[in-house]
Parts: sequence; structure tokens; C-alpha cells
Amino acid sequence: MIAAFRWARQVRHGTFLAAGCALLLAGCGATVTFLGDPALYASLGDIARFESELTEAGRETGNAVEVLWDPSPELGASWLEAQLTRLHPEPVVLSPYFSLFAEDLSAEYPGRSFVSFYGSASANANLLRVEFDRETAFREAGGLAAAWEEAGANRLTAALFLTDSEGRRRELQALREGYGPASGRELTVTEFTSAPEREDMSRAVRELLARGVNGFMVFAGTS
Repeated sequence: MIAAFRWARQVRHGTFLAAGCALLLAGCGATVTFLGDPALYASLGDIARFESELTEAGRETGNAVEVLWDPSPELGASWLEAQLTRLHPEPVVLSPYFSLFAEDLSAEYPGRSFVSFYGSASANANLLRVEFDRETAFREAGGLAAAWEEAGANRLTAALFLTDSEGRRRELQALREGYGPASGRELTVTEFTSAPEREDMSRAVRELLARGVNGFMVFAGTS
């Protein structure tokens, strides 16, 4: 998932989500809604701990945090769009996979503030993207993915990765380097040479699910 393992680790360190929320929301006393995707949910293991530390990150910036999870077994955007229609216009933090749709959603809902966790700077004033030390993060994400597999039965991870530049290819290599030695096998990767459409992503995920994959690292947004 889009740095989901790295992201979970940063939340446990109490900095990554807090930084994103603080940049956008410091001092406004808002209620922030975190919308979580199925891939992140499947990968975290300790959901209660994640939610607790996410809530604490919000509290440190003076904001209440509501955490909602997509119950669908497949990655998609239908549930996400339904929640945005239903929710009051409070700020939204998008989970890794849902960050793929941040640019479109911020244009569709100009009165709502969004935080996403990768991609280039947005022309939309209501969208904040949080960046990180990329190659190091990808290497750590690979190791954490292998650790997640080892921690439970019948766990298998795959990556969906946009390799449209030399930089992105280096990042994929770093992900492989982090995963391989820790797991003893090669990481399964679906590569995209151009930014995938939603149906491309859904089709790739369905194919991987059929092969027994139940943990996804999605790095398919433009950077």
C-alpha cells in the first residue's frame, strides 16, 4: 500500500500523521475524519493500537479524530465517495490507497480540506500532501511487509508500483531490497509505466487476490 507499513510505523512514533494534521489544522479545533482502505486494515494487525495513536496524534493538534474503515474485500473508491457525500464537511485524512484519488476528490469537494501522503504539490488549495524520505522509507516498508507476513498465518504481500521515472525505479528497487532478505523470497510486483486508472488498479488487485495476496503496498500515484 502507499507506504502503509512505513506510515503505520511513523504513527507509532507519533510524528507522521501528527505532522500532517498539524500543518493543515493546528489551532482550528476541528473534527478530522480518517478514511481507511482495506489494504491498510489488513496489514496493520493491531487496529486498536493504530486507532488509539491516530487519535492521540489528532489530540496533540487540538482536533478530535473519527476513524472509519472501508469494509469491502476489494480496493475501490465507491465506499470512499459515499462517505464523503454522507459526512459533514470536516477535514479528511486519506489512507494510503485512498490518497490515489486525492487530486480528483479535492477538486470535486472544494469546501473540504484533504490530507494525503504522496504525490506532487497540488494546484488545489484544499489538498495537503505529506512527503517523507523516500528511498529509506521504501526500504523500511519492504522489511516491515516481510515482518507482517512472518507475524501471522497465510499472509502474502504484493506491491503495485508506478515506474514512470528513474527515481521511481530506484524506489521499487529499495522496496525489493528491504523485503527480499527479510522474507527469503522475491517480492511480487505489478508495475505500471503510466499512472493507472481506477479500473486498472481494481483489475490488478482482483488478479492478486486470486493468487492469495492479502496485503497490498500501493505506490501508484504520480510524484
